Amino acid sequence: MTEPAPSQPDVPSTTPETSPKPRRWPWIAAAPVALLLGVGVGFALQPEPEKVEVPTAATAHEKTRMSEQARQLDGRQEALDDREAELDDRADELDTRADDVEQQEAALDERLETVRQNTVTTGTWTVGEDIESGIYRALDVSADCYWEITEAGSNGSDILNNGIPGGGNPSVTLSKGQVFTTQRCGEWHKQE
Repeated sequence: MTEPAPSQPDVPSTTPETSPKPRRWPWIAAAPVALLLGVGVGFALQPEPEKVEVPTAATAHEKTRMSEQARQLDGRQEALDDREAELDDRADELDTRADDVEQQEAALDERLETVRQNTVTTGTWTVGEDIESGIYRALDVSADCYWEITEAGSNGSDILNNGIPGGGNPSVTLSKGQVFTTQRCGEWHKQE
Protein backbone atom coordinates (compact mmCIF):
# COMPACT_ATOMS: atom_id res chain seq x y z
CA MET A 1 0.00 0.00 0.00
CA THR A 2 1.07 3.42 -0.73
CA GLU A 3 0.83 6.24 1.59
CA PRO A 4 -1.13 9.21 0.71
CA ALA A 5 0.80 12.32 0.06
CA PRO A 6 0.83 14.91 2.78
CA SER A 7 -1.70 17.54 2.40
CA GLN A 8 -0.59 20.90 1.44
CA PRO A 9 -1.78 23.96 3.21
CA ASP A 10 -4.17 26.07 1.43
CA VAL A 11 -2.20 28.61 -0.40
CA PRO A 12 -4.21 31.39 -1.78
CA SER A 13 -3.91 31.78 -5.34
CA THR A 14 -2.83 34.99 -6.73
CA THR A 15 -5.36 35.01 -9.37
CA PRO A 16 -7.93 37.73 -9.01
CA GLU A 17 -10.92 35.64 -9.45
CA THR A 18 -10.17 33.22 -6.73
CA SER A 19 -8.50 35.51 -4.11
CA PRO A 20 -10.06 35.26 -0.68
CA LYS A 21 -11.17 38.27 1.41
CA PRO A 22 -8.61 39.69 3.81
CA ARG A 23 -8.98 38.49 7.40
CA ARG A 24 -10.12 41.20 9.79
CA TRP A 25 -10.71 39.25 12.88
CA PRO A 26 -7.04 39.26 14.27
CA TRP A 27 -7.03 43.10 14.33
CA ILE A 28 -10.45 43.27 15.85
CA ALA A 29 -9.40 40.95 18.68
CA ALA A 30 -6.07 42.78 19.27
CA ALA A 31 -7.62 46.27 19.45
CA PRO A 32 -9.36 45.82 22.85
CA VAL A 33 -6.21 44.23 24.33
CA ALA A 34 -4.07 47.15 23.16
CA LEU A 35 -6.65 49.60 24.48
CA LEU A 36 -6.67 47.91 27.89
CA LEU A 37 -2.87 47.85 28.00
CA GLY A 38 -2.69 51.54 27.15
CA VAL A 39 -5.19 52.48 29.83
CA GLY A 40 -3.36 50.32 32.38
CA VAL A 41 0.01 51.87 31.55
CA GLY A 42 -1.57 55.33 31.73
CA PHE A 43 -2.90 54.69 35.20
CA ALA A 44 0.40 53.21 36.30
CA LEU A 45 2.34 56.27 35.15
CA GLN A 46 0.03 58.80 36.79
CA PRO A 47 1.41 60.29 40.07
CA GLU A 48 -0.37 59.22 43.20
CA PRO A 49 -2.66 61.96 44.49
CA GLU A 50 -1.59 63.77 47.71
CA LYS A 51 -3.23 62.56 50.83
CA VAL A 52 -5.16 65.31 52.51
CA GLU A 53 -5.70 64.99 56.22
CA VAL A 54 -9.29 65.61 57.02
CA PRO A 55 -9.63 66.98 60.54
CA THR A 56 -11.74 64.84 62.69
CA ALA A 57 -12.96 65.22 66.24
CA ALA A 58 -10.25 62.79 67.42
CA THR A 59 -7.49 64.79 65.66
CA ALA A 60 -8.73 68.09 67.08
CA HIS A 61 -8.93 66.52 70.53
CA GLU A 62 -5.40 65.16 70.16
CA LYS A 63 -4.10 68.60 69.13
CA THR A 64 -5.83 70.20 72.11
CA ARG A 65 -4.36 67.60 74.45
CA MET A 66 -0.87 68.11 73.00
CA SER A 67 -1.25 71.87 73.29
CA GLU A 68 -2.27 71.51 76.94
CA GLN A 69 0.71 69.24 77.60
CA ALA A 70 3.01 71.82 75.99
CA ARG A 71 1.55 74.53 78.26
CA GLN A 72 2.05 72.29 81.28
CA LEU A 73 5.67 71.63 80.29
CA ASP A 74 6.25 75.35 79.81
CA GLY A 75 4.77 75.96 83.26
CA ARG A 76 6.98 73.31 84.79
CA GLN A 77 10.04 74.75 83.06
CA GLU A 78 9.20 78.20 84.44
CA ALA A 79 8.78 76.71 87.91
CA LEU A 80 12.14 74.95 87.58
CA ASP A 81 13.78 78.17 86.41
CA ASP A 82 12.27 80.04 89.37
CA ARG A 83 13.44 77.31 91.75
CA GLU A 84 16.93 77.40 90.26
CA ALA A 85 17.07 81.19 90.71
CA GLU A 86 15.85 80.76 94.29
CA LEU A 87 18.53 78.13 94.95
CA ASP A 88 21.18 80.41 93.44
CA ASP A 89 20.03 83.20 95.77
CA ARG A 90 20.17 80.84 98.74
CA ALA A 91 23.63 79.65 97.71
CA ASP A 92 24.79 83.28 97.59
CA GLU A 93 23.21 83.87 101.00
CA LEU A 94 24.93 80.76 102.39
CA ASP A 95 28.25 81.94 100.95
CA THR A 96 27.76 85.29 102.69
CA ARG A 97 26.85 83.53 105.93
CA ALA A 98 29.88 81.25 105.61
CA ASP A 99 32.08 84.34 105.23
CA ASP A 100 30.41 85.86 108.31
CA VAL A 101 30.96 82.65 110.28
CA GLU A 102 34.63 82.59 109.25
CA GLN A 103 35.02 86.20 110.41
CA GLN A 104 33.26 85.39 113.68
CA GLU A 105 35.47 82.33 114.17
CA ALA A 106 38.56 84.44 113.56
CA ALA A 107 37.31 87.03 116.08
CA LEU A 108 36.48 84.27 118.57
CA ASP A 109 39.90 82.68 118.09
CA GLU A 110 41.45 86.08 118.74
CA ARG A 111 39.34 86.55 121.87
CA LEU A 112 40.16 83.04 123.05
CA GLU A 113 43.83 83.75 122.53
CA THR A 114 43.41 86.96 124.53
CA VAL A 115 41.53 85.07 127.26
CA ARG A 116 44.20 82.37 127.25
CA GLN A 117 46.91 84.99 127.50
CA ASN A 118 44.95 86.68 130.29
CA THR A 119 44.18 83.45 132.16
CA VAL A 120 46.50 82.09 134.80
CA THR A 121 46.31 78.51 136.05
CA THR A 122 48.29 76.53 138.62
CA GLY A 123 52.01 77.24 138.25
CA THR A 124 54.61 79.99 138.47
CA TRP A 125 54.35 82.94 136.08
CA THR A 126 56.71 85.86 135.43
CA VAL A 127 54.75 89.10 134.94
CA GLY A 128 55.77 90.90 131.73
CA GLU A 129 57.09 87.67 130.17
CA ASP A 130 54.53 84.90 130.77
CA ILE A 131 51.53 87.07 131.64
CA GLU A 132 50.59 90.72 131.38
CA SER A 133 50.52 93.03 134.37
CA GLY A 134 47.10 93.95 135.81
CA ILE A 135 44.41 92.81 138.22
CA TYR A 136 43.51 89.09 138.19
CA ARG A 137 40.49 87.49 139.88
CA ALA A 138 39.93 83.82 140.71
CA LEU A 139 36.46 82.28 140.59
CA ASP A 140 35.22 80.08 143.46
CA VAL A 141 38.57 78.89 144.78
CA SER A 142 38.88 75.78 146.92
CA ALA A 143 39.52 75.91 150.68
CA ASP A 144 43.17 74.87 150.21
CA CYS A 145 44.03 77.55 147.56
CA TYR A 146 47.41 79.29 148.03
CA TRP A 147 48.97 82.15 146.04
CA GLU A 148 52.02 84.35 146.43
CA ILE A 149 53.73 87.25 144.68
CA THR A 150 57.55 87.41 144.88
CA GLU A 151 60.23 89.69 143.46
CA ALA A 152 61.67 88.39 140.16
CA GLY A 153 65.16 86.92 140.57
CA SER A 154 64.76 86.23 144.32
CA ASN A 155 64.02 82.55 143.74
CA GLY A 156 60.80 82.90 145.77
CA SER A 157 62.55 84.17 148.93
CA ASP A 158 61.35 87.79 148.67
CA ILE A 159 57.58 87.39 149.20
CA LEU A 160 55.73 90.64 148.46
CA ASN A 161 52.21 89.30 149.12
CA ASN A 162 50.48 85.95 149.62
CA GLY A 163 47.17 84.46 150.66
CA ILE A 164 45.17 81.42 151.69
CA PRO A 165 41.67 82.69 150.94
CA GLY A 166 39.82 79.51 151.95
CA GLY A 167 37.16 80.08 149.23
CA GLY A 168 35.46 82.96 147.47
CA ASN A 169 36.79 85.11 144.61
CA PRO A 170 40.15 86.58 145.61
CA SER A 171 41.96 89.11 143.39
CA VAL A 172 45.61 90.13 143.05
CA THR A 173 47.38 93.08 141.42
CA LEU A 174 50.48 92.05 139.45
CA SER A 175 53.20 94.34 138.11
CA LYS A 176 56.06 93.83 135.67
CA GLY A 177 59.09 92.25 137.33
CA GLN A 178 57.08 90.14 139.79
CA VAL A 179 56.56 86.38 139.87
CA PHE A 180 53.08 85.00 140.61
CA THR A 181 52.68 81.47 141.98
CA THR A 182 49.28 79.82 142.43
CA GLN A 183 48.29 76.36 143.66
CA ARG A 184 44.84 74.73 143.79
CA CYS A 185 43.10 78.05 143.03
CA GLY A 186 41.71 77.18 139.61
CA GLU A 187 41.87 79.91 136.95
CA TRP A 188 42.70 83.58 137.51
CA HIS A 189 41.28 85.95 134.85
CA LYS A 190 42.65 89.39 134.06
CA GLN A 191 40.10 92.09 134.88
CA GLU A 192 41.77 95.19 133.45
